[in-house]
Amino acid sequence: MSLALDASSELVVAGSEDSYEIFLWSLQTGKLLDVLSGHEGPVTSVAFSPSQPGHLASGSWDKTYGPLATRTARTACGSTN
Repeated sequence: MSLALDASSELVVAGSEDSYEIFLWSLQTGKLLDVLSGHEGPVTSVAFSPSQPGHLASGSWDKTYGPLATRTARTACGSTN
């Protein structure tokens, strides 16, 4: 499992090695905000962009990586980009 905290410490994202998904939670409410799928192998790394609120990057054993932008994360971070 991989974890990352956004710059405001309001969101946490976790990459799963079991379901190959990425989970986004609010630390303020404890609620699951979003589940992102697309990897075909265990998600081994996740990170929030330091310059673009609400943008994430992930890496996987499926030999893919990529930037992700979720409306949920952008809204929670106060960004409309």
